[in-house]
Amino acid sequence: MDDPGTRPEFSLIISTIGPAPRLRSALQSLVAQSYESFEVIVVDQNETDHVRRIVAEFSRSGKVHYTRSGVGLSKGRNAGLAMASGRIVGFPDDDCEYPPTLLASLKEHFVRHGSASGVCVRCCDHDGQDSAGRSDRTSGWISKTNVWSRAVSVGIFLRTERIREIGGFDERIGLGSNTPYLSGEETDLLLNLLSRGHKLYYDPGLNVYHDRGSSKITWYHIKRSYAYGLGKGLVLRRHAYRKREVAIHCIRPILGAVVAVLTGNLSLALFRAARAKGRFDGWNSQYPAS
Repeated sequence: MDDPGTRPEFSLIISTIGPAPRLRSALQSLVAQSYESFEVIVVDQNETDHVRRIVAEFSRSGKVHYTRSGVGLSKGRNAGLAMASGRIVGFPDDDCEYPPTLLASLKEHFVRHGSASGVCVRCCDHDGQDSAGRSDRTSGWISKTNVWSRAVSVGIFLRTERIREIGGFDERIGLGSNTPYLSGEETDLLLNLLSRGHKLYYDPGLNVYHDRGSSKITWYHIKRSYAYGLGKGLVLRRHAYRKREVAIHCIRPILGAVVAVLTGNLSLALFRAARAKGRFDGWNSQYPAS
């Protein structure tokens, strides 16, 4: 997208579908970064032009670019990756925000940990509460064991050539993939990197802001919990986790469901039980193969 002399350090890819009510504030937080060597690629999967109009508001910055792709979060991120000219790529959601010094701090990390193919940061709300599961509070290198608590897609920053070497995200898993597996695509990608000997560093002192969402649980959320569990179970199988490790991932939400029953929260119990069943069913499946 830029000529070699003006190649940005970071390419930030936002794949979006639906109303995107927070996209404008997300873009405002990105263009306000203190470190200015970056580009933003918005990948629109809508049939209407409301996203294009929002992106046009940022045209004067010269940093925000627009493209389109077919439906699917992984498909959109891969479409943005094909256009990216930055040395490092990140994947903010259309409803998250970056602290103003995040890119500057990340640049320092990549210099300090020169052997790292990627750096991951924590995802939390503006009050500092985890917004994507429980996150590890200890910094260090990411492994096959701790990747589950050290990597969320909006907090992953990878050297562009490394992610391209492995073909980007598997478009058969993740939201909008038209398969039952609605999660796990970012963990699958990181595990592919780790299996090839690449190193990834985690710093919970840096974060991306993302709201926690409503605490109300409906049947929609319960069904979604099962589909997310399917994705995680599939990744556990793909990357040959031992049966003991798989059992731990399945038993934890079952224990949580028991606690929820004892405290009278039936909807939460069903939500956690669906997650456990999804993980087991996903691990027990063989499609799609890696």
